[in-house]
Amino acid sequence: MAGALFIVQGVAECMRCYLAIKTNKWLPRLEDARETEELLIGQATGFETK
Repeated sequence: MAGALFIVQGVAECMRCYLAIKTNKWLPRLEDARETEELLIGQATGFETK
């Protein structure tokens, strides 16, 4: 399950990179993507981040 979430997030980052190349401007990251990453890291290390 965690691997699938990282794949989805990776695809989103690739699309963000593609749009940055096309428009010459980085788009901001969405807050939910950052929260998902922090939750997964917290679960992997045994700590909860908030």
